[in-house]
Amino acid sequence: MYSVIQPFDNTAMNFIFTSAHSAVYSWLASYVYLNNTVKFLPLVLVICWYWSKKTPQQALNRQILVETVFNSLLAIFFGRLLALTLPFRARPFLNPELTNIPDPHVLRTWSSFPSDHAVLSFALAASLFRISPTIGILAFLHASIVICLPRVVLGLHYPSDIIGGAILGVLIVIISAKIKAREKLVNFTLDIESKFAEIFYVFAFILLYEIIEMFESIRGVVAKILALLRHIVA
Repeated sequence: MYSVIQPFDNTAMNFIFTSAHSAVYSWLASYVYLNNTVKFLPLVLVICWYWSKKTPQQALNRQILVETVFNSLLAIFFGRLLALTLPFRARPFLNPELTNIPDPHVLRTWSSFPSDHAVLSFALAASLFRISPTIGILAFLHASIVICLPRVVLGLHYPSDIIGGAILGVLIVIISAKIKAREKLVNFTLDIESKFAEIFYVFAFILLYEIIEMFESIRGVVAKILALLRHIVA
């Protein structure tokens, strides 16, 4: 499956680590890679900003922001689903055909394609674009340069992993915006906010925190439950 795009990926990766290599950016990429706050906190802060901002469009913005959080859950779900169901693809730093690829000392056992960072960050950026094209473009730049590019520089993903994840993230937002059933879910959520604000904001804080952490806690719990179920069945 990946044989068609592999030559493009190899050429791009070798270019990055020969002609376009920068020691300074490699250092920055390593810092960003280990710092989820730098990656996703700015996007979450924009969500909080527009939720609280008093404008004639506040009610509509809040509907979109509720959809944004739900879309982030869908993004992680479909990103992981594709990584588990598509043919396995090893990480670039394990590819002997590439030169000067640094070893990030973190061996991810799941498939390289698609990048779940790209799926989530581009889904968030596409959602914010619906509120403000200017903020959306800035969010796309942040997703591309701060979140995704370091993963290519460190050999964690091929360019096609990022591109595929980005397309999937944007498609999730476009498709979900056309599903009428989402309106009932959004209205139900906003109704909880108006009637039980204390409950709503507790769970909102948890979900926004999980977005910053790429839902690692939730994914860890699910993985443990699945492992336990497999053990019981076996």
